[in-house]
Amino acid sequence: MLSASYHPGKGHKIMGLALDTVTAVILAGGRGSRMRGQDKGLVQFAGKPLVKQVIDRLAPQISRLLINANRHKHDYAQWGYTVFADLHADFAGPLAGIAAAFAQTNSDWIITAPCDAPYLPAEYVARMCAAVDATRIYVATSSTYLQPTFSLWPRECLPALTAFL
Repeated sequence: MLSASYHPGKGHKIMGLALDTVTAVILAGGRGSRMRGQDKGLVQFAGKPLVKQVIDRLAPQISRLLINANRHKHDYAQWGYTVFADLHADFAGPLAGIAAAFAQTNSDWIITAPCDAPYLPAEYVARMCAAVDATRIYVATSSTYLQPTFSLWPRECLPALTAFL
């Protein structure tokens, strides 16, 4: 289990997946259609923007963090992380953000979290990386549903993802 002060070092491994092969990406690229057009990551929650809540939970777990945003990039950049937009126009969804993330890093793996998950577990990265036993996509689940924006993606899936998009 990771604590809030955990800072992984180069070569640190959790169950065989080296953390220096993983980059975290916060997905904040949506159009906010369920929120009347508001940029969900910038909506205030418990005194700070939702995306800041996710940054505070995710950053201690991993050494590389990026933010995928298609609007208000300057606002997202204030926290000091690289902010990038989808490569596909018209808000093509989380898969477009994931595909664009691979262009931003040399990492073999990308782990994603949505910008509106203020209670992201402190051990999220460790738990997802612990599940890795092959080169495939790993998706978190609740008791009844897949949670595809909480996922771990190998670079090997990029050609198929690009073709799909």
